[in-house]
Amino acid sequence: MPIIGLNFDKIEVERIRGVQQNMEIKPNIDISEISDEKLPMANANEVLKVSFSYGINYEPNIGHVSFKGHALLLEDPKTIKEIMKKWNKEKKIQVIPDKILEQLFNGILSRCNIKALTLTQEVNLPPHIPMPQLIKTEKMKDKNYIG
Repeated sequence: MPIIGLNFDKIEVERIRGVQQNMEIKPNIDISEISDEKLPMANANEVLKVSFSYGINYEPNIGHVSFKGHALLLEDPKTIKEIMKKWNKEKKIQVIPDKILEQLFNGILSRCNIKALTLTQEVNLPPHIPMPQLIKTEKMKDKNYIG
C-alpha cells in the first residue's frame, strides 16, 4: 500500500512569546476522516483518502506549529471497503490495519517534521527534534583528522 500523495490543506506557525527554560515540546497526530475516492485518471483507481492533523505545541503557551492535510493511499478495493465499513461504524483509528497505519504515520511524520523545522526556524522557535551535533573527541585534536 503506497502513499501516492500527501498534501497540506492548512499550515500555521506562531511564536507567542520568547523561549524559556522549563519549556516542553509536545507533538500530536490525529486522523480526523477517512473516505474512499476515485482518482480522476484514465484507470480511475479507488484510493483511501485519510485526513489528518499534526501539531507541535511549545508549552507553556510559547508557540505552536500545526498542519492539516490528507494522504492518498493506493490499496486493493477489498481492503478499502473493509476499512470504510469499520470506519463508518466506529470512527476510530483502530480500524486501519497496523501495517497501513505505520506507513501512513511515518509518511505524515516525515513530511511534517521537515516542514516544521523550517517554519520554526523562521519564527525563532527551537527545533522540536534533536539535531545532530559535533562532539570533539581525542582523535579530532589532530589537525589532519578527516573522519
